[in-house]
Amino acid sequence: MNQKRVMGLICRLFIPDPPERMDWNGFLSWISPHVDGFLLDPPFWSDRPGRCGMEPSDLAAVAALVDRLPPEKIVLCRVTGRDRPSTRSLLEALEKLTRDRPVRTGLFWLDLPLYYHSNRGLPDLYRDYGRLSPVPFMLENDPERVRAVKSVGRHVNLRTSVLKTLSLLPGIAGLIHHGNIDRALNYARAVVRRRDFSLMDGDERQFLEYPSTSGLVSIAANVFPRQWSVLVKNRLSGSTPLNQADILEIVYQMKHALEVVLENPAANLSHLLQRRGFLEGPEPAHGDRAERLDALLAAHLKD
Repeated sequence: MNQKRVMGLICRLFIPDPPERMDWNGFLSWISPHVDGFLLDPPFWSDRPGRCGMEPSDLAAVAALVDRLPPEKIVLCRVTGRDRPSTRSLLEALEKLTRDRPVRTGLFWLDLPLYYHSNRGLPDLYRDYGRLSPVPFMLENDPERVRAVKSVGRHVNLRTSVLKTLSLLPGIAGLIHHGNIDRALNYARAVVRRRDFSLMDGDERQFLEYPSTSGLVSIAANVFPRQWSVLVKNRLSGSTPLNQADILEIVYQMKHALEVVLENPAANLSHLLQRRGFLEGPEPAHGDRAERLDALLAAHLKD
């Protein structure tokens, strides 16, 4: 089991379809100095809204990337399937794929358990997974992605009492939380006995207002890695050479960037990364959306 802790700025890495469209050497060389790690979640970039379950093509995308990632970085890899058996099969396949690879030194499995399971029985589920792989898990609480597959009235958030039990398992390293700040505070109180437990924000806009104690998983870091690195370091430790006026200016810039990018992350990042020269076809955006994205790039991307 690796001994790293998930902290700092984690980039939810943009993965085009097919992955060969990206100049990975150039892109990773540009972004890596600014981030602490990468999150591999191919379903996130799917054209099917809310999809989280990994499919064979997603496994192939991960296989194409694992040896390209800098081995000194943290890597979170999605293992969520459509149900418990498929998740178990994915875990076995990814365990085999990554064994003895350099990426293993900072590898964590990422699972959204409520996508295919209820709160009941989750500790036993992860004890079972722990027998399949020594790699630790990061869990995710993302009510919007869960709501896409759950019937009305079903729980879409991890229960605080369940997270408290999960946090005491040695194979659970932390949680990425999407959602309201009150629940985040309840989760923080629930895991207080695990001082090395990572509580990461999954929402950039919330992080700007109420930063977590461990760090941020960022979509926009794909195109603004320097700016988000500065903000995360400043919010977590205050260790930045910039003065407060400069920090406030970057906050303003990134709030504006999020308004544009998060309207349609996959399509908008595709356009911006094509403009940066890292990504090949298909054709970038046209019309008003292209003008907004190009203006964003010209205004805020200085490096």
